Amino acid sequence: MSDIQHLLSIDDLEDDLRSILEWAIHFKQDPETDYDFKPLDELSIGCIYEKPSTRTRVSFEVGIHKLGGQALTLLKGDIQLGKSESIADTAAVLSRFLDGI
Repeated sequence: MSDIQHLLSIDDLEDDLRSILEWAIHFKQDPETDYDFKPLDELSIGCIYEKPSTRTRVSFEVGIHKLGGQALTLLKGDIQLGKSESIADTAAVLSRFLDGI
């Protein structure tokens, strides 16, 4: 049986969003606390950036790391999204190696 959940409506995310926001409040109030909350443990997450942004890149990579995951940064020049490689081909390849984008 598959663990895949299909997103049909933003309302389907209500419980997940509430949980994420509650954890965000805890982290913000006491960032030095070592939480065992590692929802991205052992997961590889791809981050695709069309424009360079130090704050965005650093915040995403640190956040993914703190949640137990590994970030793979792909800059605009690293992939030929929609150019020499179709978006469908790129998505198919990335989905084989990454747990999320």
